[in-house]
Amino acid sequence: MESMQLDRISEAILGLHPPLEGSEQHLSLALYRLLAAGEAVSSEALASAAGVERAQAETVLSGWPGIYRDARSRVIGYWGLTIAKTKHRMLIAGKLLHAWCAWDTLFLPELLETAASVESSCPVTGTRIALQVGPEGVEAEGKRPFVSFISPDPQKAADDVVRNFCHFIYFFATEQAARKWTAEHPAAVLATLDEAWQLGRRRNARYYPGRQFSSGPDRSRSAIR
Repeated sequence: MESMQLDRISEAILGLHPPLEGSEQHLSLALYRLLAAGEAVSSEALASAAGVERAQAETVLSGWPGIYRDARSRVIGYWGLTIAKTKHRMLIAGKLLHAWCAWDTLFLPELLETAASVESSCPVTGTRIALQVGPEGVEAEGKRPFVSFISPDPQKAADDVVRNFCHFIYFFATEQAARKWTAEHPAAVLATLDEAWQLGRRRNARYYPGRQFSSGPDRSRSAIR
């Protein structure tokens, strides 16, 4: 829906940062997997998991946008995945994890090579949104929700991607609810659930060129409570 606007915004989103090179891809995916264990990640732990020197890991981390740290300089959030509680929850391999925005829940499972039970809520109606997200597609309990997007400002996103981009990306229980919200946020456009999932696949392919992701055992089908 709103295909021309969505195409324009999609290209802006995909252009937020350049594709990762081989060594950076390795570090990036290692960081996602460590965060998926539900603990803050030190540069020492990342270096060990990736098989590189701590100084190299720290240099890469310091140069990346989308990194959030705690008072001990450990990573607690990285491009969509966080150990801090948010309204967007994912159950992956028995671990309750959180995402910065609705869209993150649609592309993170592929990077973690598993399926996820996702739970969020509509900001207009408060309706619970429950999804099963995997490498082959996304299923919804009940009606398929809509997803809002905005075109990111690259500088503002680099400064604080959560505040300047993620805070505008939601699931909506119905198109009526979505239209009510976008009327108050005219910079936003709507996507169907499938359009948003496909954009997530495009994102992963762009940022991890040449990488083939596969799904692991589907251990995340139990509902989030």
